[in-house]
Amino acid sequence: MNGFDRLNWIEIDAFGPTLEESLVLEAACVVTDADLNVLGIWNTVYGHPDEELARVETFATSDYEGVFNESRANWAGERHLLRDNGEQMIKLMEQHGSLGAPLAAWDTPPMIGYIFHHFDELKYGIAGGWPSIQLKDTFAWLESFGFATPQAPSDSERIGNSAAGNALLNIDTARMLREYFENGPRKVGN
Repeated sequence: MNGFDRLNWIEIDAFGPTLEESLVLEAACVVTDADLNVLGIWNTVYGHPDEELARVETFATSDYEGVFNESRANWAGERHLLRDNGEQMIKLMEQHGSLGAPLAAWDTPPMIGYIFHHFDELKYGIAGGWPSIQLKDTFAWLESFGFATPQAPSDSERIGNSAAGNALLNIDTARMLREYFENGPRKVGN
């Protein structure tokens, strides 16, 4: 199966005043087939020392308090250190035949920026021409016309508030977009 029969949904939670000074706390990759069926999920919270976390904590909302606490615990236990530089994402992609398939994200340019700055193994694939898909602008365009968003329970409810959960929400958005293009618009309230 070629790489375009798959999509790699990337979510990276990083904080800091600039891309170069950012600290990646959590990363996830969800692999789907062309019909948006989830084939594999990888998610981790990276361990960082208190002084690094304190430097970037002011750039995060209170929603991320749990991620910061998990990062501290992982550092103390020497678990999930950033030195893996994306190797686990590559393994997931290889396992599901999606290496080289398009990278999909809500807001693609920042994701690609974080990948280039923090994930050595992945940046060479992007520099080699991996295509990318951005959902944010398309979804905003549909909302501007009052089109409804999906209300059914989603895969994201299985994961909760995590980078993988956010990636799965993006997949739900893509499902909604597919429904729109296949069946036409469904106005809010219909």
